[in-house]
Amino acid sequence: LGEEDSRWSVYKDAENNSSTFVTVLGIDDARKAMWDHYCTAMESLQEVPRNTTFLKHLLDYLVNREK
Repeated sequence: LGEEDSRWSVYKDAENNSSTFVTVLGIDDARKAMWDHYCTAMESLQEVPRNTTFLKHLLDYLVNREK
């Protein structure tokens, strides 16, 4: 999504009175929850006896993508 698209999405969430992690937890707690889930997922992938390179890259992309 471009910057305009993501702004539209935020406004659409507000217009629809949608709950998001940020609206429920606040930005700081939502960010903390994201990192907690990221770390848990990465630790879980260490235990998978298969090639998980794609999933690790996907997790990295999701937490580091442009907002």
